[in-house]
Amino acid sequence: MALTNEQYDMIMQIYNDRQLRDRHEADRRRDEAFAAVPRLQEIDNEIADAGIQKARHLLGSPDAGDIDLDAMIRDLKEERQALLQIHGWPPDYLEPVYVCPKCHDTGYIGGKKCSCFRKLESELLYRDSHLGDILDRENFGTFRLDLYDDTNADPKTGRTPRDEAKAAFDSCRAFTQHFPSGENLMLYGDVGVGKSFLTHCIARELLEKSFSVLYMASYEISDLLGQYRFQQETSLREAHDNIFSMDLLIIDDLGAEIVNNFVSSQIFQIINERILSGRSTVISTNLSLAGFRESFSERTASRMMGSYKLIHLSGNDLRIQQKLGGNGNG
Repeated sequence: MALTNEQYDMIMQIYNDRQLRDRHEADRRRDEAFAAVPRLQEIDNEIADAGIQKARHLLGSPDAGDIDLDAMIRDLKEERQALLQIHGWPPDYLEPVYVCPKCHDTGYIGGKKCSCFRKLESELLYRDSHLGDILDRENFGTFRLDLYDDTNADPKTGRTPRDEAKAAFDSCRAFTQHFPSGENLMLYGDVGVGKSFLTHCIARELLEKSFSVLYMASYEISDLLGQYRFQQETSLREAHDNIFSMDLLIIDDLGAEIVNNFVSSQIFQIINERILSGRSTVISTNLSLAGFRESFSERTASRMMGSYKLIHLSGNDLRIQQKLGGNGNG
């Protein structure tokens, strides 16, 4: 799921377009304000002149003078803010305009990707993997509790499948409302009972809140880790790093592929490093808790059991119900 050159160019074009709009909006505001209040342009010129004098002073120029340039610039800025407010504009109306004030619409901070870049990256990966349409269909607003049986309670827990689905829905909703919290979720149960649907709900909610989300099927992670181990190309390194750096990592259907010692150790590394860095992970699996311990190492299972909220879902295969009529939560 690394960005191709074409995808990277698309994101950088977005930043180029933002920067162009930023300049046009800043120019529009300046023209508007200067035309209405000519003193604002005079202040702007005086600040620029004072800045030049300050630079000369720092360079030791003899004609820089003894004026307190910092105080002069501060007074001019205060006068500018007062004039703007008097005429109905916010005090920062003539400051540079940015969509992302953290990176100034460059996409990078200190050579590292800004969170806004990672959000665009995540959204682009979703779109190109066709998950965008899925997220439009599968979200908290379309989750249907009525598809779950409300009569046959588990004799051990006393809860019906609908009780479990309601608790799972509430837990996933709360997870997004309190994000980022460092909390981790593991949804487990039989095939087709709504686990992937709920991970899509979480992804949709957090993407809309501008968090970076990386969604990968278990086999995709296994393939990526294997390729990265032997090739370590730039694109693979980028995809590998995303697993650890995204605000949220969602691993769907963990354990569906053959789990060997390498895969088990790499999954432990991912889980452990994200826990230590306080970055949340959501995992869905068809394995039971006992089956998970059998498929993965005791160390991996213990780390997860101690650091994840375990959410069980049960019931008939909802994909079958979907085919019989209505949208399902499979």
